[in-house]
Amino acid sequence: MKTKAIILAGGFGKRTQGVLNHLPKTLIVTHDGKTILDHLLIDLINNHRIETIIITNNRYWQLIKDRVNQNYPNAKISILNNGKNKIEEKLGALGDLMFALDHDGFSAELYLVLPSDTTYWQSFSLTDFITFVDSHKNDFVTIVRDVRNPQIIKERFGCALLNNKNQIVDFIEKPVVPASTFAAVPFYVYRKKHIKVLKSYIRTGGNLDSPGSIISYLTKNKITVFAFIVNDKIIDSGTPEDIEKAKEY
Repeated sequence: MKTKAIILAGGFGKRTQGVLNHLPKTLIVTHDGKTILDHLLIDLINNHRIETIIITNNRYWQLIKDRVNQNYPNAKISILNNGKNKIEEKLGALGDLMFALDHDGFSAELYLVLPSDTTYWQSFSLTDFITFVDSHKNDFVTIVRDVRNPQIIKERFGCALLNNKNQIVDFIEKPVVPASTFAAVPFYVYRKKHIKVLKSYIRTGGNLDSPGSIISYLTKNKITVFAFIVNDKIIDSGTPEDIEKAKEY
């Protein structure tokens, strides 16, 4: 089965502007001297030889392109520019995903859709995730982390409700009263049949800013979604405080 990865790096970092001296969050340098982007690409290319697409905006395209060309000159990596220069113009995570899929021509049977600003490698590897995906060959798959305390999720993260088979039966984005301790981690597997649903979601006016918002749409349309459960050693670099933690990760 032909697999490609799409790394979503089209955001402008509205809450973190100025903290990174005009760098995108994917170029945060972590404790080992590698960027978040490096960790993703090393996992994808060196370990799995997966052809990769990075979708970003016009503000950061050259920076990311230079980094990739310098460090991964022989890898199969496409860096797409969505042409946007300002926050007000952004396509949103799902809009960027659709942009990348359209550009690729839907050539793969399976797409790994990955965040560009999340430290994850102390919690799981992409090998772990891909092994789980292989055991759910027809399903939409995502990742959740058990944060133990539902108040951590409140009004900040997507919240998943699971059955005893680790299937997501309900999903609420940034709930005021979280129904579980399972917080969304924005790693996803789209098969061709799920792309059709994504198109429908976009066509009917679905929220494009949050990639996890597709999950509730899938479950409401009786499409099976399974969750790979990981521990809480993950940082979503959504605030200046999170960025400082990511640098020490």
